[in-house]
Amino acid sequence: MSDETRDRHRRDLIGAIETIESEYLGANDDPSEDEPESDDLPEATAAGDRGVSESRTADRRSRARSGSVQRAEPAEAMALDRDERIAAAEPEDDETDAPEAGRRGGGRLIGPLIVLLLLFLLGVAIWIALPFFSSGGPGETAAANGGDETLTVADAIRENSSVTAETAPATEWIDLYSSQDLDEFATSDEAIEPVASEGGRTVVKLVQPSGGNAQDGAEGAAAVREIEMPISGDAARRFAGQKAQAEIIVGSPDGEPREFTLRCLFGGETVCGRQRFTTALPEENFLFNLQFPPEAVAGGQIAVDPSVGNGGNDLLFYGLRLRPSS
Repeated sequence: MSDETRDRHRRDLIGAIETIESEYLGANDDPSEDEPESDDLPEATAAGDRGVSESRTADRRSRARSGSVQRAEPAEAMALDRDERIAAAEPEDDETDAPEAGRRGGGRLIGPLIVLLLLFLLGVAIWIALPFFSSGGPGETAAANGGDETLTVADAIRENSSVTAETAPATEWIDLYSSQDLDEFATSDEAIEPVASEGGRTVVKLVQPSGGNAQDGAEGAAAVREIEMPISGDAARRFAGQKAQAEIIVGSPDGEPREFTLRCLFGGETVCGRQRFTTALPEENFLFNLQFPPEAVAGGQIAVDPSVGNGGNDLLFYGLRLRPSS
């Protein structure tokens, strides 16, 4: 409550109290006391009348004094009552300010609580939605699954081979014969002939002499000779006691099928069995495995018979290479 409002309220109370006091004091004044009471008295003498008059005047004065005293006491009491009523009617500042302070304090507490609640709800929403953003969402997962269903066998093989190539350690092939080695074979053995090739590659032809083939009986079998090409001591020592994978590259000179056999000789014994292949392509690769003996330090031979079957007795030879086998 403002100061101006309190002053106006105080003035209204004072005016109301003064009005009540004036009415109360006017009611206590008895005008009949001032009137003379000599109507029923007998007539007296002038001296007696004066004495009576003086006595009455003295009585009235005494009553007036006593009345004034009596009136003074109620006036003081009324003044005290008036101050008490004014004090009671005026609200104390502490009582009026307390609710306002309480309301202000409550407002200050409610604001931070609302902010904390909103932050909590926002954190929960982010925690719920985060897996959808990190995993790509259900729609993308379903699309990926649909794509897997249309994956062909060839695509799966290519993917697996690429993964295997990335994870497995790469093993390099080692060429067993160089171009110079092939040229030396062509000059040292009449069964090996040089062949002109495009791109600077050295190619030789393995030709079985016309003395018969393996299907001509015992006489022909005795006349058949395998064409041998050496395995160097360096290569033998490198793979000594190990299992290796070999790849021979051959071809048909005229596009007709050529059937041939192959043996890997160390000390006159084969370590790869007797391999048999057929090719009708100008160039084709064939894989086989061999086990190098621990004592294979002096080298060995690759023995090829190009006259097996009825297709012909010649075979194009491009090379042979080795790598360790798991």
